[in-house]
Amino acid sequence: MALTAKKCPNCGRPSGAGALCRDVPLGWFCFTWGLQIDNSRIIHPTPDPIGKLEQRAIDEYADRLATAEKHVDGLIEAHRTARERHHETVLASARAGVLGGTKMMITGQYGGPSPVAVDNRRRLSSRQEAALIQAEVTAREAVEEAEHQLGRGRDALNDLTRAAERARRIARASE
Repeated sequence: MALTAKKCPNCGRPSGAGALCRDVPLGWFCFTWGLQIDNSRIIHPTPDPIGKLEQRAIDEYADRLATAEKHVDGLIEAHRTARERHHETVLASARAGVLGGTKMMITGQYGGPSPVAVDNRRRLSSRQEAALIQAEVTAREAVEEAEHQLGRGRDALNDLTRAAERARRIARASE
């Protein structure tokens, strides 16, 4: 049985410790093709196991975090509803010719402005115009209030998340 020189599988050059093509800790280095990483040789970091104190800290905040996340989801839905209601009142006012007349443009669902057709066949009384304007103002105030509440809810959730992470770090450090 004769021993043959080991050759590079890519370019066919002789390989070995002092050769241009050789085995390296991450895989294979070929002079022609460069480094070819072998994923089976990479050692991935493993997370530290969760201790008793850290698990206790996780359990302490889990219910409160879930409740706060549901509250923020509800606030997001309320904000979306208020925004849609405001958009509908603005559109109704524009169609009636109360806001902006024939030059009124409404931003559509996909972001592009589209002209609003004004119904000139029927004129509104001053009371109806005032009611449409008041409805738009009320809807805009509802959107602003929903934005404010959503901001406060998100801030509270962020504060609670930071407190939970801080308690977890302290528990991990004390173990």
